[in-house]
Amino acid sequence: MKTHVLVRWGELFLKSPQVKKHMQLLLSNNIRKKLIRNGVEPKLNLTRDRIIIESDNAGEAAAYASEVFGVQSTSPAVKIPADKENVLAETAE
Repeated sequence: MKTHVLVRWGELFLKSPQVKKHMQLLLSNNIRKKLIRNGVEPKLNLTRDRIIIESDNAGEAAAYASEVFGVQSTSPAVKIPADKENVLAETAE
């Protein structure tokens, strides 16, 4: 199972839609470059209000991404199906 990192940015909600989209793309490109430069192979997914990083090492990816200017916080996460058994099994680990 792949591990993920949720990346939150600060203050982009104040920008116009065009500027916001441009800044999101700049931020995701800067994160991608930082991770690749440090040996972490990422897959980035840009959502409406977050960047989601897929990587085999969520801890390293979160640490490096948090150093990029514009990132407010990072949180390692695991993607699991949304049913009770899977949630209970994953939280028990």
